Amino acid sequence: MFRKEALDLVDGYDVRYRRHHDDSDICQRMRTSGWQTHYVAESHCISIQEDTLKELAAKELRESYWYSPAESSLILLYLHLSKWTFVRAGRHILKSRFYFILVTVATWASALWTATFRTLRSSFNLCGEAIVNTPTDAVRTFFSSGMDALVFGSFLLEK
Repeated sequence: MFRKEALDLVDGYDVRYRRHHDDSDICQRMRTSGWQTHYVAESHCISIQEDTLKELAAKELRESYWYSPAESSLILLYLHLSKWTFVRAGRHILKSRFYFILVTVATWASALWTATFRTLRSSFNLCGEAIVNTPTDAVRTFFSSGMDALVFGSFLLEK
């Protein structure tokens, strides 16, 4: 909780910290302006932000350091996200926050769906075959497909 005068003095929240560290930023600016700040461990605050399920899933993937199927293992992502989903669901049950379990599970499912879809989309060539592994495979697939051009680094191969 903040006094209105203190909030006005520091010009309110900084939009650059909208989702992360906004509380520590505003407390630091208030402390610098001469106001006292206190941490009360027993206090309880639930922040319902205007995040969509897609944004929550993207955040979950970022925080799991999963950016693309080429850089990370999908199986390890499944294990990591599943473990933390169970931990969060257990925490919600212990704290009687049953209404958050649905959001936690929906975020988990959306993140896994997004990662799975990206992996499947990038794992096959035009013919539905496994993605090419060598330049020879790429040229062979190119000539047997309906593609008109193939870019190889800085080279352009046309039929």
